[in-house]
Amino acid sequence: MRRVFAHPGPLVAVSLFVLVGCGTEEPSAPLGASVVEEPVYEGTAVGVLESGDEGPRLCWAMMESMPPQCAGGVEVVGWDWSGLDAESQLGTTWGSYDVVGTWDGERFTLTEPPTAPSPPPAPEDTFEAPCPEPEGGWEPVDRALVEDGAAGEVIADASTIDTYAGGWVDERADTTIVTVTFTDDPAPYEERLRELWDGPLCLTTAERNYAELVAIQEDLVAEFPEVDSAGVDDTRNAVAATVLVVTPALEAALAERFGEGAVVLDGMLSPVE
Repeated sequence: MRRVFAHPGPLVAVSLFVLVGCGTEEPSAPLGASVVEEPVYEGTAVGVLESGDEGPRLCWAMMESMPPQCAGGVEVVGWDWSGLDAESQLGTTWGSYDVVGTWDGERFTLTEPPTAPSPPPAPEDTFEAPCPEPEGGWEPVDRALVEDGAAGEVIADASTIDTYAGGWVDERADTTIVTVTFTDDPAPYEERLRELWDGPLCLTTAERNYAELVAIQEDLVAEFPEVDSAGVDDTRNAVAATVLVVTPALEAALAERFGEGAVVLDGMLSPVE
């Protein structure tokens, strides 16, 4: 799966009109008042670095030098190293933390003190076959057949069909399930694919064919400069993009340009749900 990065979008402005009366009590909700709260973002196990030249900064990645250097970082406001577990060398201080704050398109402002990094979540089995398990379970597969590459041959052959939307292999302890998706009824293709693979086969439908997804990937990188990299995600029938900050404005722009669900974002900072 190929991946993509992106940059921040514009922030919602805050507008407040205060009506002042002659009395001593201020109205709790003045007529004409309009308050829009800034969205709050969070990042998990984000690298933070401060050096004599710049900082502190949230780092998209840290270059493996000693001391390390911040790659793709953004300024963080309100940072205090006091009480934090950090490393220091040659005037540079760095560490990894969970952070919460607001984003104005250029700077990240803490709204809560940083904390020790949370353990990474257990990886999801995104390659699980979407078809219901047949009665009696999926039949076992000879491991030698899998190692010979037959499972990959089925997907390679299916990819030559115009309506092909994606394919992947779900390897389990005693079996291997090949999943292939199409934008039309997959039933007519089963006999052809069975000539290459007689093990468990999951044929199902998806919204976009693979050629559409590749075109979206190319246009995404060309039209949205905040995107650092992108790639087709067969299992989600979408283009996966990794961005610096997942803003509501960017999500809305991508949905309007490519359609709802066509691009899925993963960022260093994401809105607090």
